[in-house]
Parts: sequence; structure tokens; C-alpha cells
Amino acid sequence: PFDSVLSIKENTMRNIKHISTTLVLLAALAFQSCKTIQKIPTQKELIVGEWLVESVNVGGELVPATLLGGDIRFSFKPDGTAHFTTPDGQTEKGRYQVREGKIFDPDSPADDPVDIVELSTSRLVISMIEEGEKMEMTLTQALAANR
Repeated sequence: PFDSVLSIKENTMRNIKHISTTLVLLAALAFQSCKTIQKIPTQKELIVGEWLVESVNVGGELVPATLLGGDIRFSFKPDGTAHFTTPDGQTEKGRYQVREGKIFDPDSPADDPVDIVELSTSRLVISMIEEGEKMEMTLTQALAANR
């Protein structure tokens, strides 16, 4: 009887050690996997920055930025403000909102939104209708373009 109680106690202790070791390993794996999971940025976060127009496609005709007379810049700030600068230095300011793959002007809700065709850390492609024609602009991050 004493031996069987001792044997039960030893088996229980062995099982507890095994469970403890398993839990420690699982905790270590969970911690390590949390460190490697990176947050995927949203479109609202990715669009923030200064962008240079690389090309414009109007009605199927591609016009490279070099033929547009100089840099055309779009700047999107985290606070929802934006500005657009033409090659001759004229600037238009406004506000923007990004949602559901589109850029909206909250000050002009009747205006059609601009479609975001592609958006990454270095490239933005937008599409809109201007004067009845589809226009697509390809932009690159100003920092990436200057490398």
C-alpha cells in the first residue's frame, strides 16, 4: 500500500513536470509568434506622405510625368488634410477621407470619390472621371522617387 501511494505520488509529480514543461514551451512559442506577426497597414495609413505623379493615362493615352512640365505632387497628412502642387508651384489645399478603397472629399460630398486602384508603401494608382473621360494616375512616394 505504501509503495502504491508512493508510485501514484511519483507519477503525479512526473505528470505535473511534463505538463509544466509543455506549458512553458507553448508560452515561449506563443510569445515568439506574437513578435513575428506584423500589423498590416491600412489604406488610410499607407496613403500618408508625399507622392509624385509618375504618369497619367487619359482615355487610354499614357503621358509620362516628364511631359507634364515638372513635378506634380500630392501630399496626404495623417490629420486628413491634403494639398496638391502643380509644376508651376500653385497649391490647392483640402481635406480627404479614405474608406472602402476610395478617397473622398468631405467638403464636397456630391463629388465622385477617387478610386484607389493600387496602394503600397511606394506606389499609388488612382482612377477618376474628369470631364467625362476616365483618367488614371500612377504616383510614387516622393522619398522612393528620390533614391
